[in-house]
Amino acid sequence: MVSENLNIFIKYNEENKDFPNVHTMAEHIKVTLEKGEFCWGHFTKTKFSRNKTGLWKMRTSILDEQFEKKIITFVFFYSRNSKELYVGKLEGYYDREYPDINPDIKELIPKYYHSRIGKIKKGIEGQMRSYAFVRVSNLKKIDFNDTQYIYNYKGTVDTIGEEKVLECKGMASLLYVNLDENFYNDIKKKVMNVNNLQNDLNNLESSEDKDNQFNIGSLNTGELIPESMKIKRNAAKGNNLDKKSTKRNYDEENKKNGKLGEAGELLVINAEKKRLLKKGRKDLIKDIVHVSKDIGDKAGYDILSFDVDDKGNKIEKYIEVKTTEYGINTPFMIEESEVNFSRINSDKYYLYRVYNYNKKTGDADSYIVKGNIDKKLELSNKTYIAYFKNEN
Repeated sequence: MVSENLNIFIKYNEENKDFPNVHTMAEHIKVTLEKGEFCWGHFTKTKFSRNKTGLWKMRTSILDEQFEKKIITFVFFYSRNSKELYVGKLEGYYDREYPDINPDIKELIPKYYHSRIGKIKKGIEGQMRSYAFVRVSNLKKIDFNDTQYIYNYKGTVDTIGEEKVLECKGMASLLYVNLDENFYNDIKKKVMNVNNLQNDLNNLESSEDKDNQFNIGSLNTGELIPESMKIKRNAAKGNNLDKKSTKRNYDEENKKNGKLGEAGELLVINAEKKRLLKKGRKDLIKDIVHVSKDIGDKAGYDILSFDVDDKGNKIEKYIEVKTTEYGINTPFMIEESEVNFSRINSDKYYLYRVYNYNKKTGDADSYIVKGNIDKKLELSNKTYIAYFKNEN
């Protein structure tokens, strides 16, 4: 027998092109382990003609009634690509603006998509943004085959139990569902007795293709622009730039993958922590921010670190990291926005070029470019390939 009580079924992608270095469920589990619950933002493509906000009121009126009667309502999370199924207890739901003005709720949302919540602003049409949020506790992984006990709710009592949720046609990624009563009671026992969530996180993080793992070792930090460096000035500049050749010969493919870039950033973060320890400023380590991961890749730099002046005052360091498995002479891609940021913040800007990265050991070498990139590198096109300028 199928229950008339309503629940929520969310389809999601474990990896998303908008956030290439992020695993969706793993990030929400991390919040759960820290806070005891999490808030999940459901996305839609931004259009002012479709200014969606919040869950469908015809369905939330039923959810509200269930809350009043103290009927436990569940949220299911179905991973399209990995065929995994999670379930948790629904604690609340909110429209697109609510978390932005309620810090306690915003803290339950993984930081990597904080920039995609709140009111729609001009200039971001087409961007995927969260239009509704569900707050969930007692998250637990369950058997994927349990989807056979979950039914799409079509809106009328006489159709309940007609269509299994994965047989539902259409593009909807958030569905309202009914559950087999025996399954509902079984899930209620499991969800209210949550355990092994840390194991679920470990399994998620270790399930990535081993060939795509980039280890983190030690970084040999070199001097500011090595004096001994020899740079070949060749035809890969200016209007003669062969874009296909550039992607094939340099590190653009690794940039798209994202994992190599993140490995380089983690190496630099570790090096910055060691530097601050040597300076006797352990207190500043906690303030280091992995900007590209926690905030996004549009800030103009990857890491916010710190230094101290002669009087011991705290000074910000904006660090951009460019990583390659190849040698010291390998050119690299750099965006116009990053170059502009270095011009505006030249006194605080540092470009760490990480090279000779060894995927097995995680070790690499590096050198540093401080200040305005435009004055120290040979740049061509709006997405630049960078060479050192020949001073002779």
